[in-house]
Amino acid sequence: MSQTSLNGIIHGKTIELEQESGFPDGQRVVVVVSPTRKAGDGVKKSAGAWSDAGDDFDAWLDEVRRSRQVSRMEP
Repeated sequence: MSQTSLNGIIHGKTIELEQESGFPDGQRVVVVVSPTRKAGDGVKKSAGAWSDAGDDFDAWLDEVRRSRQVSRMEP
C-alpha cells in the first residue's frame, strides 16, 4: 500500500490539496489530519512568558546586543 504525506487547507468537509496526490480520481483513501505550524509558533512556544513581550522586549534585546559590542579589556 502506497502512503503519501500532502499539505492542504480544510474548507468545511473538503480538504484542498496544495499539489496533486498522484492517486486516481475515485480512489478511496484514509485521511489523518494534523495542523501545521505557522512560522514563529515554535519560538513563541519555547519563549514562554516572553512570547507576548512586544516592543519592550525588542528594545531590551537591542540594548543587550549594543552592550556586547562595547570593547573589552584584555585579561
